[in-house]
Amino acid sequence: MIAYNHEKYISQAIESVLAQETEFPFELVIGEDCSTDGTRALVEHYASKYPKAVRALLPEKNLGMHKNSASVEAACRGEYMAFLEGDDYWITSSKLAQQVEIMENVEDCQLTFTDAVAVNAEGDIQVESMTSPQEEGFLTTEALVSHNLIPSATAMVRRQALPSRSLVADCFAMGDWPTWVALSLRGSVFFSDRKTGAYRLHAGGVWGSLLGSEQGTRIAAFYRNLPNFVDRLNVSYGWPTVDWLKSLCLECELLALVNCGQWRQGRWPAANYLLHSTWRRRGALPPYWRLAARVLLGFPSKPLLDLERKGSSTRPRYLDYCDKPGKRDRPTTP
Repeated sequence: MIAYNHEKYISQAIESVLAQETEFPFELVIGEDCSTDGTRALVEHYASKYPKAVRALLPEKNLGMHKNSASVEAACRGEYMAFLEGDDYWITSSKLAQQVEIMENVEDCQLTFTDAVAVNAEGDIQVESMTSPQEEGFLTTEALVSHNLIPSATAMVRRQALPSRSLVADCFAMGDWPTWVALSLRGSVFFSDRKTGAYRLHAGGVWGSLLGSEQGTRIAAFYRNLPNFVDRLNVSYGWPTVDWLKSLCLECELLALVNCGQWRQGRWPAANYLLHSTWRRRGALPPYWRLAARVLLGFPSKPLLDLERKGSSTRPRYLDYCDKPGKRDRPTTP
């Protein structure tokens, strides 16, 4: 768990972990990153009250999200690791037990996650399902690249399979999405269709505090940097690469920029998308060639009709072709 200025929420987050009913021991490691409110005092209280269950990491100066996360991950000692930020919480006492069972019984499972609800600052439900209409089962790397499907508060991973946090930080402003993609390259990812977590929407949240255009710019940056990240995973760990990745990332980067109104920044991605995708398709025009041409010529483009309208305007519905691989004539993962 990482925490910064979560005084209003940290007690609920910690209590939801301590309420877990398991037949195995577990430990809550909290990285309290020099909050300016009363978060640290609350963390110290729980660490003192439950010394066998709660271990607090209390740096003397603010580390920032990536370094704080790296510190917490390095301090973890279990075979499996679950994630929870200080302003989110778990909503079922069987969350850990159910996910450990999946990790131990699903072949080569590196990551499992569930559905979650989104709540406001007061805890009132705003979104009943954060993964709908995803069905229970395995997810491909392509699905995880196309859309950030995983509520981080519901994820459990095999700890030894995690990529280096410093490598993630070198390439991305966000840490969870590239981690999920990386784990999918190493083994299987399984979605369990039950709700175990609550994601809190509030003004102090790292993602929720960004404007829609800022979110779109960060999503575009994710797609721009992902191919290099996967190449570095291959060099550092020998993890596999996928030959369709660059084409998909160029397409998604263009769509993300257009959909959040940043179409002027899409000219270079549009040119790359047309050239690279046409070459990969052996001369055939790619699906969004008209949109790319409009962006190149400087004509403003409205958000596409096939971009998801629910929730954030920067969340594109790319799963239409992940569910139906033949629809887009895209190569499958080797």
